Amino acid sequence: MEREEPCAECLRQSTELTAAICKRCGAYPEDCSCMSRSFAFTRNISCFIYEKAPRNLLLRFKLRNNPQLAEFISRRMYYHIRARYGDDFDCIAYVPQTYLRSLKRGYCPPKILAEQLAERLGKSVVSPLRRTRNFQQKYLGGAERWANARRSYSLKRDASVSGRVLLVDDLFTTGATLNACAEQLKMAGAEEVLCATFAIKIKKS
Repeated sequence: MEREEPCAECLRQSTELTAAICKRCGAYPEDCSCMSRSFAFTRNISCFIYEKAPRNLLLRFKLRNNPQLAEFISRRMYYHIRARYGDDFDCIAYVPQTYLRSLKRGYCPPKILAEQLAERLGKSVVSPLRRTRNFQQKYLGGAERWANARRSYSLKRDASVSGRVLLVDDLFTTGATLNACAEQLKMAGAEEVLCATFAIKIKKS
């Protein structure tokens, strides 16, 4: 896969989450909107706020057939994971797409990121999750997102995991998708779920 790097100057104008962050959602405290919500995962960490260059980067990666951007995205995620989590987890899982979505796109973005992170971190990738419906979260309000997410993910037949699991996705919006997947991973045997995303969407006041 050909390597592609984003514009360095554009990234310098972006907000990278390098200081003290919320221990649940991963945003800066002044931007935190999780409101002490109880998540099935322990915490999330993100690299950037979802705006400007990081937003454009993810849109190109997910919607404009640029899987080669995974190399840069996973490398940046790796730095944040090592800085905040170390390598104290047993395996890496990812948020799945439906089969038809993966077929149409030609790849599953979170899966590519998980595979590249696994290579960097020396961990194995597990895939106990499946997506059962494809109604997109972006069209829903807050409460609807949580209900839809819980209906959209389930475990594969005889799925089993153990220990601490790192769950990978590209974007944290409300945490509903990661929470639904973390619930399923715990049902499959995970003791704890930690999350990592490339960007987090901040709710504007």
